[in-house]
Amino acid sequence: MTCISKRLLLLACAVIGLRAAPALASPLTFDFSGVLDGAIGTISSGTAYSGAVTYDLSAFGTTVAYHNGQQTTYTGQPLSVTATIGGVTITASSNAYTELNNNLNIAVPVSYPNGDNLFLYGNTQGGPTWGGVVIDDLYLSLNDSTGAVFSGNNLPASLSFGSFTSTLFGLNYNPLGAGNVNLVSPLSTLGPAGPVYPIPEPSAAALLALGMLGLGLFARRAVGV
Repeated sequence: MTCISKRLLLLACAVIGLRAAPALASPLTFDFSGVLDGAIGTISSGTAYSGAVTYDLSAFGTTVAYHNGQQTTYTGQPLSVTATIGGVTITASSNAYTELNNNLNIAVPVSYPNGDNLFLYGNTQGGPTWGGVVIDDLYLSLNDSTGAVFSGNNLPASLSFGSFTSTLFGLNYNPLGAGNVNLVSPLSTLGPAGPVYPIPEPSAAALLALGMLGLGLFARRAVGV
């Protein structure tokens, strides 16, 4: 192999590695809190709750036309919804799905309000049992009646309390010996959980290392000429 061919090969490795650098895994976590708007078993109304929701920003969804706007469904997102109420932490991460509704215009809103809406749902797989009830599902419903909070159909990179006109936390629970009950309570806070440092995916990290090695060897050869 000629000297020029070797240099071209090294330069190609460097370019491949540098192009791979932005490929990052991107789970985002947002904290929320509030007080219960009703009693749950032996847990009284007004009890404080706090929780977190995590989803993968790079997840792909399926978009369809819906009520003069668009609805995008993400299966398997959020990765988890957790809530701590009365000293007990509940995690819902099974059968998860997310619906992002963009610019809905419904003549008679029933299931969804008009504007933009983000619905994040997780199932607990039949537990836990506490306070005389079984918690089945946890979810967040974030609504903006102006339709201005979402500009597209991708999962949002940020969530903040002030961006929405209505922010709700819901629990679906089963009182022992009775049917399912749904309790919806308003949020008091919503925001990032803290600094999030994306972790390079293995393939991206390997290509980045290859690229840096190529640049180093190319620089050494250039100096030696």
